[in-house]
Amino acid sequence: MFDKDVEHVNESLKKKLSSIYDLRSTSRVNFEDNSSYVLLLENLGNPHLKIPKAIHIAGTNGKGSTLAFLEEIMRQNGKVCHKYTSPHLLRFNERIVISGNEITDEHLEQALDYVLDVNGKRECSLFEIITALAFYVFAENEADYCLLETGLGGRLDCTNHIKEAAATIIGNIGLDHTEFLGNSIKEIAGEKAAIMKNGSPCIVSRQEDDMKDIVEKVISDMAAKRQVNTLFFDEDWFIGRNDEDSIKFIYGDIKYNLPPNIALTGEHQIYNFGSALVAFINVTGIIPSADLLINVLNNTKWSGRMERINYQDLPEGWELWFDGGHNENCARAISKQIDKWNGDTHLIIGMMKHKTAGDFIKIVSEKADSVSFVNISDDGESYDADELNYIAGNMGKVYKNINEAISDIESKNGKNGRILVTGSFYLYSKIVL
Repeated sequence: MFDKDVEHVNESLKKKLSSIYDLRSTSRVNFEDNSSYVLLLENLGNPHLKIPKAIHIAGTNGKGSTLAFLEEIMRQNGKVCHKYTSPHLLRFNERIVISGNEITDEHLEQALDYVLDVNGKRECSLFEIITALAFYVFAENEADYCLLETGLGGRLDCTNHIKEAAATIIGNIGLDHTEFLGNSIKEIAGEKAAIMKNGSPCIVSRQEDDMKDIVEKVISDMAAKRQVNTLFFDEDWFIGRNDEDSIKFIYGDIKYNLPPNIALTGEHQIYNFGSALVAFINVTGIIPSADLLINVLNNTKWSGRMERINYQDLPEGWELWFDGGHNENCARAISKQIDKWNGDTHLIIGMMKHKTAGDFIKIVSEKADSVSFVNISDDGESYDADELNYIAGNMGKVYKNINEAISDIESKNGKNGRILVTGSFYLYSKIVL
């Protein structure tokens, strides 16, 4: 866990969040031993068993965007949702949304005090404490549904202690967090698939072509053991662009032909929207109107994912974009978007040390006009810019900070261009604050 995870403008909250971080500040975590976390949940009255009907989402990529689409479909259909996501971009409060509203500082601090008091001296991680806190406040407040995003994997994830779910969603699966989840797609798929709950439908999103057979075999085998009805992309449902460049959706007798416009940038977002829509129909039994879905496509927001940033110091004719992607599948999606832009695109990359930097940089830089590297921090948990450049074969330029990189790129590359900052969500605060 990176220390920037606990940054907060509220100094009192920051100190308390930092105290949790200090409980377990290294990566040497035995996820198999969750006895302290289980006892904490028990002493809180097992709130995870009392939350509104849950829709549980796992996957290497696309979890947050899928959840955002699902939340917007729910909202436009008059449904109220709790929401639990990670990581946050600017404020810790972003992780916990109660009945459609981000938890307030006061509520977060009160709940945190109570959970820490109940926990006592037991060694729980930051994510265990905060997940228990989320369950606690969700159980205390009414909502129609509870949207839960896994933090890491699925099988041993803190969110996976719920016993029932209205539905589960498994997004795109690729190699990431291999130090915890395994070194093969088969192993990682098994960890993600373990969120499936007996008797609940599981919606499976589009998988990469070179991984599809392995991923879907793992999911099918586990589904058979757990008596889960799986709904696979391109087998049970379909979404994609047709010849008229509109969005076509098919699920049984339900068919839509929607305009091509979508607020979230990137072709992969279409598949995330499809997963969310299939889940919504299964859980609620409601078949939304085409007009409502057009509003969903136009209004869904998910910060930090191929987002255009309003950067004040950028001259007219230049654009600044951000994407927090940091693994191979993300790199492929970013590369496709750069190709689609078909214009001058300059990359600024910073990465954490537990990420596979070489593979990411190789893929994402293929269609870029230039590549630059920056430090995220100087605490040793992120790559130094020189290290990244060395890993990349000294292909780029190195800058001390992101603002210096942006200024230099736009001043030396003509009157028009696009800068894309990527490689880590921790870079977000450096360009929006």
